[in-house]
Amino acid sequence: MLIVLMLNGSLALAAEPCNMVWWEMKSGNVNAVASLKRPKSLTLRWGKFPHVQQDTNLHGQSASLDSARTWIRNSDGIISEANLSPDKEAVVLDFPTKLNPTESNGLYLVGIHINAGVMDIDSDGTDETVHYYAKYLIYHRKDGGIQGDRPDVFFKDPNKIALEIGPLNTPGMEEIPSMKAGCQEALKKHKMKVLYKGRPLADAEVAVLTESGWERKEKTDSRGIVSITPVENEEKENKFLYVVTHKDLSNGQYYCSSLMMYVPKPPPGWMSKAEGFVFWAVGGTALFVVYAGWRIHRRKKRDRKTMLEFERHKIRKD
Repeated sequence: MLIVLMLNGSLALAAEPCNMVWWEMKSGNVNAVASLKRPKSLTLRWGKFPHVQQDTNLHGQSASLDSARTWIRNSDGIISEANLSPDKEAVVLDFPTKLNPTESNGLYLVGIHINAGVMDIDSDGTDETVHYYAKYLIYHRKDGGIQGDRPDVFFKDPNKIALEIGPLNTPGMEEIPSMKAGCQEALKKHKMKVLYKGRPLADAEVAVLTESGWERKEKTDSRGIVSITPVENEEKENKFLYVVTHKDLSNGQYYCSSLMMYVPKPPPGWMSKAEGFVFWAVGGTALFVVYAGWRIHRRKKRDRKTMLEFERHKIRKD
């Protein structure tokens, strides 16, 4: 089975990342990203995002699955090789399976590397060896399972995933043990970091592509960090594909790496109003309790003072 990586004429990846590979949850349900009490399947996509039927009129080069290697980093920091399987002309990764077991709860990281061969990818007259990478975040939870103590959103292993991008403020890490790994909140600034061979990559162009058509391009700073504020889609959850490209002039290698993230749709208006009502109701009740307690304390203090004055005058009279 072949993975067709479409190379449209003289289009350069650095200018417009239209040729890439990425993972999607087969069910298409953002909630499936979180809870994996039951096995789930990831589907490998390639070409343009959002995914469309492949155009046979586009020419390109084929990369055999024999050149693809898939890795899973568990929540204890152990990296193991995974197994892909064909499924009706698609390429899927079943997780977990007997071949890819999960023995601990927590954040798991899936990554794939495809060597697409040698070609003039940027039309500069020089051939480059092209590498495609794709990552995906999964939170696995099993009743009675032991929580892993080394979760991470990076492989940090250049022999497996040389170029990678990942979030710095990720639910499910040290701050809040959440099951919404792979999700980002709309209208909130999120920091993403790019690593090349385990080190921060400065001035790397990061493209953000969405199903709704919103796009953004930013460059990383000296620490390899870029800030992105996802837009909101009121109708459904929004898929955000982060894509970073890099050409290493020292070795003639070209890299393209992606990471899928989800932005859930906002809650219904009535829910937001109800949450606001609950907040003010709870806050008002708390203030009333404090005020009532203060009044009772003040009254007891005044009565105690009155009794002391009465006792003092009574003793003098006697």
